[in-house]
Amino acid sequence: MKKIFFALVLFVSVVVSAGNSFYVVMKDGSVEYYPVEKLDSATFINPDVVRMRGFNDMAAEIFNLRRELDSLKATFLDFTTNQSMGIVKKKDLSMLGITSDTLVDLGLSVKWANFNVGANECYESGDYYSWGSTRQVDSYVEDSCEVLTLDTFPLRATGVCDDRYNLASAYDVASVKWGDGYRMPTSSEFLELSDKTVSRWLTVVVDDSTLVGGVYFKSLVNGKSIFMPASGDRRGDDLFDKGRFAMYWSASASPSVYYSYCLYFDNSRLQVGNDKRFYGMTVRPVKAK
Repeated sequence: MKKIFFALVLFVSVVVSAGNSFYVVMKDGSVEYYPVEKLDSATFINPDVVRMRGFNDMAAEIFNLRRELDSLKATFLDFTTNQSMGIVKKKDLSMLGITSDTLVDLGLSVKWANFNVGANECYESGDYYSWGSTRQVDSYVEDSCEVLTLDTFPLRATGVCDDRYNLASAYDVASVKWGDGYRMPTSSEFLELSDKTVSRWLTVVVDDSTLVGGVYFKSLVNGKSIFMPASGDRRGDDLFDKGRFAMYWSASASPSVYYSYCLYFDNSRLQVGNDKRFYGMTVRPVKAK
């Protein structure tokens, strides 16, 4: 079918006649006619400044619809062949299966919260905490972490950790702040989340000036989904890599002094590793079924 491409330098206006013809008035005054029944589509190089006669509003709506469709096509890229899902507006998150529920059952061993401690929406970073701390501090330095230098034996002996070397409830910020059976995920539960979901980088358009990058997790068990924003981390007085990188604390202590396990991700990798306990990281709670 015939497609027509219009460069702005070539025409003055586009007109739909009273009959069944589509015609273009060129700058030199000549007119090109196209029978409507033979047209497939009309594409404008710069639709924002096209001068339309008689159907400006319709043309603007068509252009906006086209942008919406392009956005949706970017969002629904094939999970199995693409590492990024593109961009989605926050109002369209439900189309990806991301709900406003506080708790989501992904078909795994625990249920996952839909947002971070200190946040109210899935795309908000929330608050930052050192490992084993239930309060925020002004500066995330070694002296601000009370359990920094304890290895696994004293962590358990002093009641900071349980017999499995996971934080006891009094030192678990999710348990302290949310109560009702919520707690921080263990390193094993982070591994399960990684292994039993499809994870893809996604950018959420919150408003005209706010874009939030993060990872979209879609369960391989039941198809349900959550989103975790790339909240960066706090060291000293500074916030690093927000929107590009994420570090989420687990409840699990590492055998190494100074370190505990956490979840890392950016737009090209996702892994469970360990890092220094005094770093300020975000927390995504879980709850037993």
